[in-house]
Amino acid sequence: MPSQRAHLLGLVFASLVFGSCASRGAQLQPARTASPASDIEFSLYLIGDAGEPAPGGEPVLRALTATMEGSPGQAAVVFLGDNIYPKGLPPLGGPTRPEMERRLLDQIAAVRAPARGLFVPGNHDWEKSGPGGLASIQAQQAFISAHGDGDRITMSPSGGCPGPVTIDDLSPRLRVVALDTQWWLHTYDKGEAHCSAGTELQVLVALDAALATAGTRHVVLVAHHPLQSSGWHAGHFNWQDHLFPLTRVAKPLWIPLPGIGSLYPLFRITKPSPQDLGSREYSHLRAALGDVLRKHRPLLYAGGHEHELEVLKGDSARFFVVSGAGIYGHLTPTRHRAETLFRGTASGFMRIDLLQDGHVRLLVFAVDGTGAATQSYSTALDFEPT
Repeated sequence: MPSQRAHLLGLVFASLVFGSCASRGAQLQPARTASPASDIEFSLYLIGDAGEPAPGGEPVLRALTATMEGSPGQAAVVFLGDNIYPKGLPPLGGPTRPEMERRLLDQIAAVRAPARGLFVPGNHDWEKSGPGGLASIQAQQAFISAHGDGDRITMSPSGGCPGPVTIDDLSPRLRVVALDTQWWLHTYDKGEAHCSAGTELQVLVALDAALATAGTRHVVLVAHHPLQSSGWHAGHFNWQDHLFPLTRVAKPLWIPLPGIGSLYPLFRITKPSPQDLGSREYSHLRAALGDVLRKHRPLLYAGGHEHELEVLKGDSARFFVVSGAGIYGHLTPTRHRAETLFRGTASGFMRIDLLQDGHVRLLVFAVDGTGAATQSYSTALDFEPT
């Protein structure tokens, strides 16, 4: 059939021209030996951009639940934003409201008691940065409060406020600090007046205090927007984006557009969106948070936003992780860089284990279409990466 022939010819051409780039983007580095499961005292799961789970059972959410149930010790899950694609939770009575509720309920249901759950806002939750963003994020927070089994599953920061919110009741050895980074990038009404920290300066002062008072606790910051990444939002595009750009709109559109297809990546690099790391707005966010983090160098900063799995050596934090692959097959490319410890164009999630012997370990799990999770990487976190 013509469409199949075009697809095949395109793939052959792409493999010849872009083969090395494609192989690097899909590569998973080998796993390292992890401590026995019986040594785990507490686990913090990190999964982002899970806001369009497949009806009838999302493979990544099934794998998340199964992994949690098979692991000893207490656990909590952080959903790192973009909890409802494409534009957050619409008003009651709207035609898409039932489906958007279903998408959020599937994520809530994946966090089986007694595990705790925490939803961090993302740009899509703010009506995809639209004028109704504040109402949308407040509606999502109210919905989670109504269906989150009391205080077991919550949204934080809540109400459209930027945070930081300090969470110390998960483990005596852990402080989680939650931020709503879309608040920084949102250009419409943010309702700052009702927030305890309603200006940029107030947020930074509160963040400095949250880091300075952690004592011996390990500090993990959770937000939607990463401070470092090597994916689409950082200007990395692969052969598929240049040769078959329409597949990013709809997967079956394998129509080769050499030359023309490169216009969009070029535009994104030269005229970045506020959601891209190189934009003026995002650069300001990164610099402001980085200045505060650099004073204290917390253990780890976790974000989503990029649809891949990535572990990087940090500067302002000891480690940066990107865990935005919470929907099976919803992936974007990543590249290797000097700071790369692990990268994978694979669906899945991450886990931080606090071990009985006092050590801390990070694990990365890749998930296949059947919902089976495979540990792809692990590393100790209680050391200074070089």
